[in-house]
Amino acid sequence: MLRASDQALIAQFVDLSLQELQIPAYDFFYTEQEQLTDARFLDDSRVIKGTQVPWRAIKSLITNAEIDATEQALQVTFPPSYRHYLQYKNFYELGLLSEVEMLCPLIPGQWSQKLLQEAFDGYQQKYIYDRGLVPFATYSDWGLTCFNTQKASAGEYEIVVWDHECVEEQTILAPNLVTLFAQIIRQSQHSEQG
Repeated sequence: MLRASDQALIAQFVDLSLQELQIPAYDFFYTEQEQLTDARFLDDSRVIKGTQVPWRAIKSLITNAEIDATEQALQVTFPPSYRHYLQYKNFYELGLLSEVEMLCPLIPGQWSQKLLQEAFDGYQQKYIYDRGLVPFATYSDWGLTCFNTQKASAGEYEIVVWDHECVEEQTILAPNLVTLFAQIIRQSQHSEQG
């Protein structure tokens, strides 16, 4: 069971990341019309720009059944923190608070396809999935951020970076997803103050 404080921290991470997209010079809250798969994402308070339609983050539409099916395909159990992340809000994009860039879009069907593609079709499977790594984010432009399913504690996995140039190595980022999000939030707030 995920503690209320952990749930709040995950929500804070998502909400801060969405706020990061609010840059006056460029409007990140637009996507191609054919990518808007559900009318509930449409932000009808804003104008359509050619083939670009305005989207908004909404309460998650991702079901337990969809998460369970993805777990089954991966033959892993997601940590409670990641399940909560998946079921907090859905969106097409997140702003960057750090070098960890969550896989997007986080909308029904597409998130699981992206996750499975990164696990099985991206880099060589023998260096990632076969070693117990399940990617859920990229890391800058040189690697993947992964759950290390070989290192679990209380249902949560260690978070590592897999570097595509040093395929045999991994760098530990955090003991779990909640701690990673807390570190990212602290660094982001520190950089804003500094």
